[in-house]
Amino acid sequence: MTEYFIDLEELLARSEHDRELARDLLSIFQEEFPQRHQALREAVLWTHRALFWRPAA
Repeated sequence: MTEYFIDLEELLARSEHDRELARDLLSIFQEEFPQRHQALREAVLWTHRALFWRPAA
């Protein structure tokens, strides 16, 4: 049995069973997710560094 990261049944329900819309949404997600995920990782890393690399008072 294949396990998906995206609940296709839920996606179709939320897109009112419009398969073309669901396909477009998935395409946008595939295109934009890697850049947004990397930006989020970098933001967390910089926040982590700012919190723990402060000079002692």
